Amino acid sequence: IFIESNEKTSIKSIKSIKSNEETSIESIEAFIEVSIEASIESIDSVKKASVKSIEEAPIESN
Repeated sequence: IFIESNEKTSIKSIKSIKSNEETSIESIEAFIEVSIEASIESIDSVKKASVKSIEEAPIESN
């Protein structure tokens, strides 16, 4: 869901880039920075969730 919505947003961004190159460079930089920050937050929350499930998982003995 997150990836799909990002793709739609980036297509719109690319269209606006074509219409105005000077503004678009600034837009790209800002968009990339925001995306990277959002991705890092997502990755962190996934890691936390994974750690949580590992901690909660019962230890299996052979």
